[in-house]
Amino acid sequence: MFHPKTKALGFHTATFGKRCNFIPNKFNKVRLANINVPEIDTPQGKQAMLYLKGLLEGKRVILKPTGIFNDHVVADIWRYPNQLFVCAMMVNSGYAGWT
Repeated sequence: MFHPKTKALGFHTATFGKRCNFIPNKFNKVRLANINVPEIDTPQGKQAMLYLKGLLEGKRVILKPTGIFNDHVVADIWRYPNQLFVCAMMVNSGYAGWT
C-alpha cells in the first residue's frame, strides 16, 4: 500500500547517508525496491551492505519512492550523475536477487 505523502513525491536527489528533507519525518530509512537482499545479521547481508556503502557513500542519488514498508520508504535508486541503477548493480554483483 502506498503512503499518500510518498505517492506525490516523484523523483528527488539526495546525498547518501544524509537526512532527506522530502521524506516524511516518521520514515528515516530507505529500502531498495524489487530486490531481496540477505538479512543484515548474516555474513552475506554484511557483505551486501559494505558493497552498497562503497557504491553510494558520499555520492548523490536519485530516489523514486514506490511505497512504504514498516518504517522504510521503498524506492528505486540511481547513483547520480551517471544514472547507474543501484538495484540492478546489487543483483548483477550477486549481492541481491530480483523479487
